Amino acid sequence: MITLTCKWGLKINVKKTKICIFEKKRSRRLFNWKINNEIIETVDEFGYLGIKFHHTGNMANTVKALNDQALKAYNQLLHVFSRISEAVKTKLALYDSLVVPIILYGSEVWGIYSTPENNKIHLRFCKLILGVKQQTPNAAVFGELGRFPLAVICKQQALHYWIKIMNKQDSLMYRMFKNKDCI
Repeated sequence: MITLTCKWGLKINVKKTKICIFEKKRSRRLFNWKINNEIIETVDEFGYLGIKFHHTGNMANTVKALNDQALKAYNQLLHVFSRISEAVKTKLALYDSLVVPIILYGSEVWGIYSTPENNKIHLRFCKLILGVKQQTPNAAVFGELGRFPLAVICKQQALHYWIKIMNKQDSLMYRMFKNKDCI
C-alpha cells in the first residue's frame, strides 16, 4: 500500500484513490493520472455520500436507487398503517418524515433533471390515503391535500443550493463557475 502525505498532514491511500472524468462521450484517454508515480485507476462511476455519479453526468441510476430505497420505507409505513388507524394529517407527517427524505436525498445536485419517477410513490400514497382511484387526476389529489409534486420540490432545492453557491464568492464552486477555463 502506498500512502501519500499531503501538505496538511493527511495520509492518502493511493490504492483506494480513483478518478472519474466527466464527459458526454467516451474519449480516448492518452494519459494517466499519477501520485508518487503510482497510476490512479479511472472509473466510469463512483459513489460519494450515497450518490452515484456517472461519467456522462446522467443521474438516472441515482434517482432509481433512491426510489428503490424509498419504496422499502413506503411499504413498511403501509404495513404500520394497516395495523393502526391514524388521521390523514398524521399519515402525511409520517410519510414526510420517513419516505420523502430518502426520495429527495441529494436533490440539490440531481434535482434539476426531469425525474418523473419521484412522483410515482408520492402520488400512489396520496391517492391511497384519500381513498380515491389511481385514475383520479393528479392535480386534484395534490390540491385536495395542499401538496406539490416532489419534482417541484427537487427543483426548488437545487435552485436554493445554486443561489447559496452564487452568494459565497470565496467558495471553490463559485470560483470554478466564474472561471470556466479551469473546468
